[in-house]
Amino acid sequence: LRTVTLSNCTLKRYGGADDGGYLMCENLAKGVQAAYSYGIASDDNWGCEVSRQLQVPVHQYDCFTEERPACDRGLFVFHDECVGVRTETVDGHLFDTVTNQIARNGDAGRRLLVKIDIEGAEWDSLMATPDSVLDAIEQMPMELHGVDERRFLDLVRRLKTRFHLVNLHFNNFGCN
Repeated sequence: LRTVTLSNCTLKRYGGADDGGYLMCENLAKGVQAAYSYGIASDDNWGCEVSRQLQVPVHQYDCFTEERPACDRGLFVFHDECVGVRTETVDGHLFDTVTNQIARNGDAGRRLLVKIDIEGAEWDSLMATPDSVLDAIEQMPMELHGVDERRFLDLVRRLKTRFHLVNLHFNNFGCN
């Protein structure tokens, strides 16, 4: 992974002061029509700031939390569902694909922001996402968990055909 400097990108951090913040190209987010926040736990600082600044709905997906984050002056639509490679229920938790979730919300073909931080499930979920859906995503800040399998390299290579890596931050919480 190597970052590039985009001449038309003004970096801005969206989200909380500690965890939950992601760098994006602020000037390239204008005109986005909806946002998706995958993996939110008990709060969604990124989604709140995105919703308030860009005045778009943020669809939140997390099937492992009882919390329903609120956002003063922002619009959240919480879905008690996780993202996965297919529509299924696992141990009582509902999963569906990025493609199905976007279509169900009426956002197919719209300009989207997608934040994804789902503790390792991002690899298979994004590999199952068709190119046509990835092409609608303007920016995709994410956390990648684990890098020790061939499929990780395959996904990074695929994403690099559609996205530019403008920021890379290694988490110093763990040794790996």
